Amino acid sequence: MESDYWLNLDGALSSAISEATEPLYTITTLPDVEPLDAQFGAWPRKTVPDGLAEPLFGDVEPDAAAIARYGSPEQVPSMRTYAILDAAKAPYQLTGVLSDAGLPFLSLFQGDAAEDFEECAPYLVELSIEHDLTRRLMTRTADGGGLWDKGLGIYFRSRAPIEELRRHFRKFTRLPNADGKWFYFRFWESSVIPGFLQRLPRERQDQFRMLYCGTDICPIASVVLPRADDFPTSLLSGAPHRLGDNRGQSRISLQAVDLACFREAMWADFTHRLHSDMRTRALSNYGMSPDSFEAYYAQVLAMEAGRFSGSERDFSTFVVLSFEQGLGFWDEPQIQNITTSKPLQHSGKIMDAVLHHLKEQERA
Repeated sequence: MESDYWLNLDGALSSAISEATEPLYTITTLPDVEPLDAQFGAWPRKTVPDGLAEPLFGDVEPDAAAIARYGSPEQVPSMRTYAILDAAKAPYQLTGVLSDAGLPFLSLFQGDAAEDFEECAPYLVELSIEHDLTRRLMTRTADGGGLWDKGLGIYFRSRAPIEELRRHFRKFTRLPNADGKWFYFRFWESSVIPGFLQRLPRERQDQFRMLYCGTDICPIASVVLPRADDFPTSLLSGAPHRLGDNRGQSRISLQAVDLACFREAMWADFTHRLHSDMRTRALSNYGMSPDSFEAYYAQVLAMEAGRFSGSERDFSTFVVLSFEQGLGFWDEPQIQNITTSKPLQHSGKIMDAVLHHLKEQERA
């Protein structure tokens, strides 16, 4: 039976992850990337934010490797722009949008899976800077039918045709671990991938460089990883992985350290988003200043001290209740009885019991 690691984080993983030195790829922040608004009254309307125009559609001169591959500078194809978009984030919408757009697109699933999971499959799309689909992808969701806030996927540059890129990426939609168990791998999750790749030790980086930077037979120049929230957009680039004589060894086999890096990256992304959400709430609803919020948030984290760091739901509930009820709430005898209950600890139901207690108090 296959698992989806992005949703299932079970398993004992080592926390000892060696630091990567001299990474085989670079991940930089693209400054001043602001998604488009509805552009009412503007003509001609932009189709791409100023901060992404060059990374996504700028001219790129062929390098020596490209010239060697195609024979001469004149024969090197122009750099193309692609996206991998996740229909699961816009079910019964994205597939219709792609069909209506008239741009080349292919599912990364095939056979029965492509048909059965049509509304939750990843799609490889070739984009044009003049096309209205490009504008919609770069526009806030609330403005003019935009899709930016749905966080649909990633964008990248390559000279390879779409069919060749599909063959390359299809190898990475499912990955085995050392025990032969297969995982679905949503490598287009731009909110997590930068943190994951930055945590990988060097000895594992080349495997994932093969995915994102391509290979000597299917090179990828760069990858743009936008965020649907207010966190910065990232740009990933690096030299392609050289297959050499090992062209059959082009699939990644997941190791425990990879899964540990996933876990850390996902938790870091979650805590960053929670901090941002709570800051907005504290400043607008609780009348706190930025400095007072940061000081109080630090106290909340100190009190939590890892007690609920295994569950996003429990951790976020603890943080929210600490702001709404005050830190003294956790010292109340009835709450202490709940949080120190061994049966509740073992069942993972502490926060459910706390919330039930609050509801009972409201009814009384």
